[in-house]
Amino acid sequence: MKMRRPTRLQRGQAIVLVALSVIALTGMVALSIDVGNSFTQRRLFQTAADSAARAVDAVLKAQTYADGNVSPQLIASKLIRELAATLR
Repeated sequence: MKMRRPTRLQRGQAIVLVALSVIALTGMVALSIDVGNSFTQRRLFQTAADSAARAVDAVLKAQTYADGNVSPQLIASKLIRELAATLR
């Protein structure tokens, strides 16, 4: 069986297929980076929310045990410090 030589119409097919594959691969890489970034952001926000809840709980317990009532300024200042420490 003899091998046929490519005709003029078939000579540029490899370049087109490689170009389309590179475009598709670039799109898949971009999508995976985007999804990974969204999971990272979600984890960061969840950590901040957990830290805020812990800070409020600690402040409420400490302040309530100390004098029986809760100061909103104290809660806010402790919450801000805890969030700042978490986001560093």
